[in-house]
Amino acid sequence: MNGFTDGHPRYRKLLRQLFFAGIVVGLAILLQNPMFVGESLTDPNSLFAQIVHIIEEGGWTVFRNMPLIFAVGLPIGLAKQAQGRACLAVMVSFLTWNYFINAMGMTWGSYFGVDFTQDAVEKLVVDAWEQRSYQHLWQAITLSKTVPSASVAKAILDELLEANKAYWPELR
Repeated sequence: MNGFTDGHPRYRKLLRQLFFAGIVVGLAILLQNPMFVGESLTDPNSLFAQIVHIIEEGGWTVFRNMPLIFAVGLPIGLAKQAQGRACLAVMVSFLTWNYFINAMGMTWGSYFGVDFTQDAVEKLVVDAWEQRSYQHLWQAITLSKTVPSASVAKAILDELLEANKAYWPELR
Protein backbone atom coordinates (compact mmCIF):
# COMPACT_ATOMS: atom_id res chain seq x y z
CA MET A 1 0.00 0.00 0.00
CA ASN A 2 1.14 3.51 -0.69
CA GLY A 3 0.93 6.55 1.64
CA PHE A 4 -2.27 7.92 0.10
CA THR A 5 -4.26 4.75 0.74
CA ASP A 6 -2.96 4.49 4.30
CA GLY A 7 -4.08 8.03 5.14
CA HIS A 8 -7.29 7.85 3.12
CA PRO A 9 -9.62 7.00 6.06
CA ARG A 10 -8.46 10.19 7.81
CA TYR A 11 -9.37 12.27 4.79
CA ARG A 12 -12.70 10.49 4.54
CA LYS A 13 -13.47 11.40 8.16
CA LEU A 14 -12.56 15.05 7.52
CA LEU A 15 -14.76 15.14 4.43
CA ARG A 16 -17.69 13.72 6.42
CA GLN A 17 -17.25 16.46 9.03
CA LEU A 18 -17.11 19.17 6.36
CA PHE A 19 -20.17 17.67 4.67
CA PHE A 20 -22.10 17.62 7.96
CA ALA A 21 -21.10 21.21 8.81
CA GLY A 22 -22.18 22.33 5.33
CA ILE A 23 -25.57 20.65 5.72
CA VAL A 24 -26.06 22.27 9.15
CA VAL A 25 -25.27 25.73 7.75
CA GLY A 26 -27.49 25.17 4.71
CA LEU A 27 -30.46 23.98 6.77
CA ALA A 28 -30.04 26.82 9.26
CA ILE A 29 -30.04 29.39 6.45
CA LEU A 30 -33.09 27.72 4.95
CA LEU A 31 -34.89 27.84 8.33
CA GLN A 32 -34.17 31.58 8.57
CA ASN A 33 -35.94 32.31 5.29
CA PRO A 34 -39.50 33.61 5.83
CA MET A 35 -40.58 32.11 2.49
CA PHE A 36 -40.05 28.63 3.93
CA VAL A 37 -41.04 28.91 7.59
CA GLY A 38 -43.11 32.11 7.77
CA GLU A 39 -42.61 35.60 9.13
CA SER A 40 -43.38 34.79 12.77
CA LEU A 41 -40.69 32.11 13.05
CA THR A 42 -38.01 34.26 11.42
CA ASP A 43 -38.61 37.25 13.70
CA PRO A 44 -35.23 37.82 15.46
CA ASN A 45 -37.00 37.89 18.84
CA SER A 46 -38.63 34.46 18.40
CA LEU A 47 -37.17 31.50 20.24
CA PHE A 48 -37.11 29.49 16.99
CA ALA A 49 -34.98 32.11 15.19
CA GLN A 50 -32.59 32.36 18.13
CA ILE A 51 -32.11 28.58 18.32
CA VAL A 52 -31.58 28.34 14.56
CA HIS A 53 -28.99 31.15 14.78
CA ILE A 54 -27.10 29.28 17.51
CA ILE A 55 -27.14 26.07 15.45
CA GLU A 56 -25.95 27.98 12.37
CA GLU A 57 -23.03 29.47 14.30
CA GLY A 58 -22.04 25.95 15.38
CA GLY A 59 -22.06 24.86 11.74
CA TRP A 60 -19.86 27.77 10.70
CA THR A 61 -17.19 26.78 13.25
CA VAL A 62 -15.39 24.45 10.84
CA PHE A 63 -15.48 26.88 7.92
CA ARG A 64 -14.39 29.94 9.91
CA ASN A 65 -11.44 28.04 11.38
CA MET A 66 -10.44 26.18 8.22
CA PRO A 67 -6.95 27.77 8.03
CA LEU A 68 -6.18 26.76 11.62
CA ILE A 69 -7.59 23.26 11.12
CA PHE A 70 -5.37 22.70 8.08
CA ALA A 71 -2.35 24.34 9.73
CA VAL A 72 -2.60 21.92 12.64
CA GLY A 73 -3.74 18.97 10.52
CA LEU A 74 -0.88 19.03 8.02
CA PRO A 75 1.88 18.22 10.55
CA ILE A 76 -0.17 15.27 11.78
CA GLY A 77 -0.07 13.78 8.29
CA LEU A 78 3.45 14.85 7.38
CA ALA A 79 5.52 14.46 10.57
CA LYS A 80 7.09 11.03 11.05
CA GLN A 81 8.01 11.73 14.67
CA ALA A 82 6.85 14.18 17.35
CA GLN A 83 3.56 15.01 15.67
CA GLY A 84 2.33 16.83 18.77
CA ARG A 85 5.38 19.08 18.87
CA ALA A 86 5.04 19.80 15.15
CA CYS A 87 1.35 20.70 15.57
CA LEU A 88 2.08 23.01 18.48
CA ALA A 89 4.90 24.73 16.57
CA VAL A 90 2.68 25.24 13.52
CA MET A 91 -0.21 26.54 15.63
CA VAL A 92 2.01 29.05 17.46
CA SER A 93 3.52 30.18 14.14
CA PHE A 94 0.07 30.50 12.55
CA LEU A 95 -1.33 32.54 15.45
CA THR A 96 1.78 34.74 15.62
CA TRP A 97 1.54 35.42 11.89
CA ASN A 98 -2.14 36.37 12.23
CA TYR A 99 -1.43 38.76 15.11
CA PHE A 100 1.41 40.39 13.16
CA ILE A 101 -0.80 40.83 10.10
CA ASN A 102 -3.59 42.23 12.27
CA ALA A 103 -1.24 44.73 13.94
CA MET A 104 0.15 45.81 10.56
CA GLY A 105 -3.39 46.24 9.22
CA MET A 106 -4.45 48.29 12.23
CA THR A 107 -1.31 50.45 12.08
CA TRP A 108 -0.85 50.90 8.33
CA GLY A 109 -4.25 49.82 7.01
CA SER A 110 -5.03 53.14 5.35
CA TYR A 111 -1.77 52.93 3.38
CA PHE A 112 -2.92 49.61 1.90
CA GLY A 113 -6.49 50.78 1.35
CA VAL A 114 -7.96 48.79 4.25
CA ASP A 115 -10.91 50.53 5.90
CA PHE A 116 -11.88 49.01 9.24
CA THR A 117 -14.65 51.57 9.78
CA GLN A 118 -16.77 50.02 7.02
CA ASP A 119 -17.80 47.15 9.32
CA ALA A 120 -19.00 49.65 11.91
CA VAL A 121 -20.91 51.60 9.25
CA GLU A 122 -22.57 48.42 8.01
CA LYS A 123 -23.62 47.52 11.56
CA LEU A 124 -25.05 51.01 12.07
CA VAL A 125 -27.02 50.74 8.83
CA VAL A 126 -28.49 47.39 9.85
CA ASP A 127 -29.35 48.63 13.35
CA ALA A 128 -30.96 51.78 11.94
CA TRP A 129 -32.95 49.71 9.46
CA GLU A 130 -34.21 47.39 12.18
CA GLN A 131 -35.31 50.43 14.22
CA ARG A 132 -36.90 51.95 11.09
CA SER A 133 -35.17 55.20 12.06
CA TYR A 134 -34.56 57.80 9.36
CA GLN A 135 -32.21 59.76 11.66
CA HIS A 136 -30.02 56.75 12.49
CA LEU A 137 -29.88 55.61 8.88
CA TRP A 138 -28.85 59.11 7.82
CA GLN A 139 -26.11 59.16 10.48
CA ALA A 140 -24.85 55.74 9.40
CA ILE A 141 -24.63 56.78 5.74
CA THR A 142 -22.88 60.01 6.78
CA LEU A 143 -20.14 57.98 8.53
CA SER A 144 -19.27 56.12 5.33
CA LYS A 145 -15.97 57.33 3.88
CA THR A 146 -17.48 57.23 0.40
CA VAL A 147 -19.97 59.98 1.33
CA PRO A 148 -18.31 63.43 1.54
CA SER A 149 -20.83 65.24 3.79
CA ALA A 150 -24.05 64.95 5.80
CA SER A 151 -26.00 66.86 3.15
CA VAL A 152 -24.87 64.42 0.46
CA ALA A 153 -25.81 61.51 2.75
CA LYS A 154 -29.28 63.01 3.24
CA ALA A 155 -29.71 63.45 -0.51
CA ILE A 156 -28.63 59.84 -1.14
CA LEU A 157 -30.99 58.52 1.52
CA ASP A 158 -33.90 60.60 0.21
CA GLU A 159 -33.27 59.36 -3.35
CA LEU A 160 -33.08 55.75 -2.16
CA LEU A 161 -36.31 56.12 -0.18
CA GLU A 162 -38.11 57.71 -3.12
CA ALA A 163 -36.91 55.10 -5.62
CA ASN A 164 -37.82 52.19 -3.32
CA LYS A 165 -40.93 53.47 -1.54
CA ALA A 166 -43.01 50.61 -2.95
CA TYR A 167 -40.61 48.05 -1.46
CA TRP A 168 -39.19 49.60 1.71
CA PRO A 169 -41.11 50.20 4.92
CA GLU A 170 -41.87 53.70 6.16
CA LEU A 171 -39.06 55.20 8.27
CA ARG A 172 -39.76 57.26 11.39
